[in-house]
Amino acid sequence: MRRLIFYLIWGVGILYLIWVLPRIYLYSETTLFSGEYGFRLSEDTINMLKDALGYNKSFVEGLKDFLTFNWGRSILYGGEDVSSIVIRHIVATLYVLIPTYVIAFILGVVLAIIDIRMVRKVPFISLALLHSVPVFIWAFLLYAFFSRYVSPLWGVAISLFISELSSFYLAIRGVLTTENAYKYMLYAEAYGIGGLRLYRRGLKPALPHILQVFASKLPHVLGGVPFVEIIWAYAGIGYLTFRAIVSGDLVLIRGCVMAVSLFSLIAVMLSRTYRDVRHHEVD
Repeated sequence: MRRLIFYLIWGVGILYLIWVLPRIYLYSETTLFSGEYGFRLSEDTINMLKDALGYNKSFVEGLKDFLTFNWGRSILYGGEDVSSIVIRHIVATLYVLIPTYVIAFILGVVLAIIDIRMVRKVPFISLALLHSVPVFIWAFLLYAFFSRYVSPLWGVAISLFISELSSFYLAIRGVLTTENAYKYMLYAEAYGIGGLRLYRRGLKPALPHILQVFASKLPHVLGGVPFVEIIWAYAGIGYLTFRAIVSGDLVLIRGCVMAVSLFSLIAVMLSRTYRDVRHHEVD
């Protein structure tokens, strides 16, 4: 519980940082660079931007607006509500991300437990090589070779699948090794247990840590999504953030960053809380 409270406080601090960053940008534009570049935003423009960003309110009021999806209006989208734009695009990202992520996780578990059962001295070389290449490089290579034949949705899915399969496999293999999964399976085999029950015996002691791997890697995937979506021009949250940055739409940038940060924070909290509950039960 104490750790959960800590993460909630930490999350509010992150949201506050994201809240004030556009204000720092406005300060830089109007003061630090005015002498060097010879221009200065007019007071009307500054007041308009501050009003759009909600700086005529306190942070507590701004946090309340964020939680009630009152995120301001986008210049890029002609005054459309930012929350509806962000939600629409993050749903598009999750539509391709979640199935890909789950399938890569399940397949990673299967490959890792088979590998441990075979008592291999080194991991599958092919998957280790896949893991050594960043996800955006895979996205670029796939785009270069298959962009004429593969849609942006499938391009994003395949890119994430390749990188996450190898990442899950190596992480889960390490967990199974640490938790002595092979010994559990060896003992079970000595008692005449075989088939899927044998593999379940190896997975059961390591299952809490494996689920933690599943939750803890989600923020990492969300961090790599913008590069993949930009390469494939897929209309998800990453591509939306890129467009917002290029157009200088500060309200939309803040909405995108806050939404992704919130998802990442929830994933981290779930993984850490699950581990704390398990340790409490053990104690």
